[in-house]
Amino acid sequence: MTKYHYRVLKFTPSGRALTEFQKQLNEYGAEGWKVVGTGGSGGASEYESFSKCWVILMREK
Repeated sequence: MTKYHYRVLKFTPSGRALTEFQKQLNEYGAEGWKVVGTGGSGGASEYESFSKCWVILMREK
């Protein structure tokens, strides 16, 4: 039976944080992690598309 590791990454946009978050996701991808779920909460205005999000990653043990 295959076993898996899971990891949840949280992200709140601010300044250069998006670029750093993308870099972090790319690093996990290079290590074999795959995105299996995402979610987020809406922004306060039409100009802010989200205020918080999370990404669920998984890889085989």
